[in-house]
Amino acid sequence: MTVLTVGAGQEYSTLTAAVAASHNGDTIDVQPGTYVNDFPTVTDSITIESVGGMAYFKATEPPTNLKAILTVGLSAASNINVTVIGLGFEGAAISAADGGNAAGIRFQSGNLTVEDCYFQGNQMGILTNNLASSSITVENSEFAGQSTFASDLAHQIYVGQIGSATIENNLFLANSSGHQIKDRAETSLISHNTIDDGTGYTSYDIDLANGGNATVTGNSIIKGVNDPNTTVIIYGEGGMIWSNNALTVSNNIIDNQLTGNHGIGVYNFSSVVAQIDNNQFYHLPTVAIGPNSQSGNVTLTTAPTITDTNPIELPGGSTGPTPTKAVAPTLTVANSTVQEGAAIPLHITAAQASPGLDPSNLTVTIWGADKLNEGTHNANGTWTLTEAQLSGLTINMGTAYVGSHVLKVQATDTEPSSHTSASSPIEMLTIVSTATTTAASVNGVANALDDHLLTLVAGGSGNAPSSALPAHVPTQDQTLPLEHVLPLAHAQADHFHLH
Repeated sequence: MTVLTVGAGQEYSTLTAAVAASHNGDTIDVQPGTYVNDFPTVTDSITIESVGGMAYFKATEPPTNLKAILTVGLSAASNINVTVIGLGFEGAAISAADGGNAAGIRFQSGNLTVEDCYFQGNQMGILTNNLASSSITVENSEFAGQSTFASDLAHQIYVGQIGSATIENNLFLANSSGHQIKDRAETSLISHNTIDDGTGYTSYDIDLANGGNATVTGNSIIKGVNDPNTTVIIYGEGGMIWSNNALTVSNNIIDNQLTGNHGIGVYNFSSVVAQIDNNQFYHLPTVAIGPNSQSGNVTLTTAPTITDTNPIELPGGSTGPTPTKAVAPTLTVANSTVQEGAAIPLHITAAQASPGLDPSNLTVTIWGADKLNEGTHNANGTWTLTEAQLSGLTINMGTAYVGSHVLKVQATDTEPSSHTSASSPIEMLTIVSTATTTAASVNGVANALDDHLLTLVAGGSGNAPSSALPAHVPTQDQTLPLEHVLPLAHAQADHFHLH
């Protein structure tokens, strides 16, 4: 057994080089840091582990083999045993023409154990091949949301038709599409995971598509409010291919946050009788569809407390990335009034609710504005701005605009680590543009008066006595010199009557 080291100043600068030099029984120690476009394929029984912190593997281009950042085993059956501990995987992506299913880890054959790892922003978190001789165990890891093309599904874990799958004590957060766990294995144990769909768009939380002998126990599951599929656990919808089949769902907590009368706990497409025992359900209209037996289940009257605890434990007591949940920002607006022709300032301030939240994750949306001096004008007519763009923000209503107009404003915090977002209440902001009396308009009045031989009539109803007027103002029907019109209009308008 040999220990190979990877990192700055170590024996190997890339994991790819260390894997190529490794042999059965070796261990590869990877220093913490970010390794960009490092795409190894493991074909021997080795252990890969981080030391002193997370080793983070990030793809900014398609993997060389168009499969994954880390590929384990060959396409043909093998007996290798591979353990991966404390690594992070992000950004694995290939084109739709190439399959649109690049993974953080692609498991092809052998036996794989994944511990204390982190998966975010890949088209698949973990994807396996379909070899019945293979087995996979995934423990104490975090799946922080994967994403792919709109026409495809991004599963956090996709276990193919292999011999066995054990998925325990992991954290699954909001996903952009697809399932949290899709599992076609002959034997499956899905135990003590936290699955929180958040504000993502998860389909099934647990999909046991080909049946098999499956135990789902001790999990805490939050069915998200935006989820397009109303079923939490589904069994056998892809066809029953295994000779031994059973489904046990026990000691789970399910918090259904779908609105209305929507939500199905277990949807059983097979003839197998699902055993559904000792679970706790909140706001779940339908516990089960299909053959089932129930006992000891409890319907909760208040929402359970489910905490998204990071399960990762790295050497030295450190942990992997902790997901940050979004919090609604603070937002204040103040109305504006200006004279026509002027740019109208928009008095908007927004800030993250906590100093620990990144200001770059805050955006402000404005409805009802045609032209702003900052921000991005979206196709739906709204404007999106950053916090920095609020300073000096103005709206242009046109040089001749007079009147009032109402804008709608909302601030949103979007946290990529947890794929969650939270928004402030929508505020209404009123802007007013008033008519302006300019020198030109007064001169226009003067010219009109001159054209009509402006006459001031002293005395009579509504007229001021001659003693109240300046010396140059005539007291009888006399022509008023034009050079006296402008000062008179400003200073003496309330002292005489115009005919």
